[in-house]
Amino acid sequence: MFLAFLAWSYALNTCGKLARPVEDYVYNYLAQMMFAFTLLFIYTFFDTIFSHLVSQSPQRSGSRDGDAGMATIACYGGR
Repeated sequence: MFLAFLAWSYALNTCGKLARPVEDYVYNYLAQMMFAFTLLFIYTFFDTIFSHLVSQSPQRSGSRDGDAGMATIACYGGR
């Protein structure tokens, strides 16, 4: 939906249909936000999968981390 808003506002801006044109730097800010949220969602997705795989492995059963995420594994060295 965010991408549709971006495309729609760009199309209206290039056709000159808006009462006040959108400045070019606004598109840069929106692209930076899209990139940041994409990285956040990718990290969250892979952290969830990685922590699930680690908690299901037989050698880690009974560990003190339990259902640890990547940050916890990186801090403790995977012990």
